[in-house]
Amino acid sequence: MICAQVDVKVAVGDAVSAGDPMVVLSAMKMETVCAASVDGVVSGVSVAMGDALQPGDLLVTIKEASTTEEAEPEALAA
Repeated sequence: MICAQVDVKVAVGDAVSAGDPMVVLSAMKMETVCAASVDGVVSGVSVAMGDALQPGDLLVTIKEASTTEEAEPEALAA
């Protein structure tokens, strides 16, 4: 299902905690908040306001706070 990105709540360099809202998506007149799954720092934002998104599209990348490796990228659920 195609959805439109409504609002980006984070920027590169922002510290996030698990559960923090990062992106709000809209599909079929319903909004879904995509939250951080880990604590860390936003290392990439792959979407912009008004983008049409497909299932599996990369939204935000987080570098985990406890490691030097990047966490699994946050992606739109299929």
